[in-house]
Amino acid sequence: MSQYCGEDLSIKYERNNNISYAVVDITDSNELVEYEMKMLMRNRPDYFLQFSINEINSRKCIYYDITSKQQLSTLLEYGKVNMSDVQSLLGNISKMARVVNEYMLNLDRVILDPGCIYISLVDKKVYFMYSLLDNNTDFYGKMRSLYEYILERFDHSIEKIRLVKFYEAYQRILVRDYTPYNLMQLFEDNEDESNSVDKSGSDNTAEGGEYSNIINNTEGMAGSKVLNNADSVVNCRGANNNESRQF
Repeated sequence: MSQYCGEDLSIKYERNNNISYAVVDITDSNELVEYEMKMLMRNRPDYFLQFSINEINSRKCIYYDITSKQQLSTLLEYGKVNMSDVQSLLGNISKMARVVNEYMLNLDRVILDPGCIYISLVDKKVYFMYSLLDNNTDFYGKMRSLYEYILERFDHSIEKIRLVKFYEAYQRILVRDYTPYNLMQLFEDNEDESNSVDKSGSDNTAEGGEYSNIINNTEGMAGSKVLNNADSVVNCRGANNNESRQF
């Protein structure tokens, strides 16, 4: 079974020797970004799925290791998204963007499709898929699509002041009035923006990190069952629809 995920990538899911993979066939691709591929394979930076490139039956494929990880799109099926969830996710995207800058990678190649963002069921960390194909993509456009995906699932019953803040952030994303290296700035008051972190700065303490509100409450939903089923075979909707959402 295949899934189209960001940048029109066709992704298949395989399991071999207790390892689950998201597989991208690159046989017919014109060119890979060699520098970035080597940088990722040699250094294995945080926030990115580890991968290998294998050729089997004359087909060349990228194998992303998604063992014990769940797709964000699947986790978001469980109830409404709250502000803490949004801030946690955007905080992790900012941390990932700083890693991209540190290793001289290309932020435009990071896939932000919810089906290609993974959450570890073991340590709750967020992992992103880096595209090795030399195609034209745009980080800001993908951020808009991701935020609109979240908007459709957002809990609009929250207090008005927080709802206004959520939509103010959306307006800034629409006009690209933000830095990827400190997305938490979207939720700060104007007078606080001068204290924001630039792309070379340290982590903002307001960022959600791995410990969002939704992670801390997984035990009340399906916590133990999630971990027991973490290595089940992954299909195009994720490992197991009974698993709780957490990021």
